[in-house]
Amino acid sequence: IQNGGIANNTTVTGGGLQRVNAGGSVSDTVISAGGGQSLQGQAVNTTLNGGEQWVHEGGIATGTVINEKGWQAVKSGAMATDTVVNTGAEGGPDAENGDTGQFVRGNAVRTTINKNGRQIVAVEGTANTTVVYAGGDQTVHG
Repeated sequence: IQNGGIANNTTVTGGGLQRVNAGGSVSDTVISAGGGQSLQGQAVNTTLNGGEQWVHEGGIATGTVINEKGWQAVKSGAMATDTVVNTGAEGGPDAENGDTGQFVRGNAVRTTINKNGRQIVAVEGTANTTVVYAGGDQTVHG
């Protein structure tokens, strides 16, 4: 999706990649296991059903829901707001290796971590207004 481009109601399946460049915007995207979204623009209401979302510098992800061992990486200079994390703390190798959940090197605002959800905040990251429910996990590195 190029500068000024808009895409709505897209499904990305295994092996697929949605690339949203600076100035582009997408909404209501569903990303299945093996699929990915690379974001330098804006994404609203992305659902990760085992898929991956990389929010790069300058990118803004709003309303992402992370399910089924999906993961969101918020890079330095990027922002994620109103994220719901439902995966990452189930135990086992995925959680131990940090392969699922939300990983923050930029800025995360108003994150909800539900049972079995996990958020990892790196040294250079910030997390503001986070709610962690029973069975959820927030790990902040200092």
